[in-house]
Amino acid sequence: MKLEEALKLMREGKKIRHPFFDKDVYFEACYISLKYIDETFEHAKERGMSIVKMKGDRQHPDMQPSFDKCMNPCEHESTPQISIFLLMADDWEIVE
Repeated sequence: MKLEEALKLMREGKKIRHPFFDKDVYFEACYISLKYIDETFEHAKERGMSIVKMKGDRQHPDMQPSFDKCMNPCEHESTPQISIFLLMADDWEIVE
């Protein structure tokens, strides 16, 4: 399926993946709360959904912040990104 269709389903609670990924890697929609602020779920929902890259049942290491002092983090894969190939792909899948 096209990414637009997969994103719609992800907003409804589905997990999506691309065959290009490892079998246990997928994207999932979530609401992010601020760790050090006493915040309700309703406050988190007001900011809208975010997308997290997962590996198994944990956040993928790509999502971890890097403290590398390099001026171009893209060279060191320290910033999660999605390639244009994946954005244009038509073979997204729903994770069962």
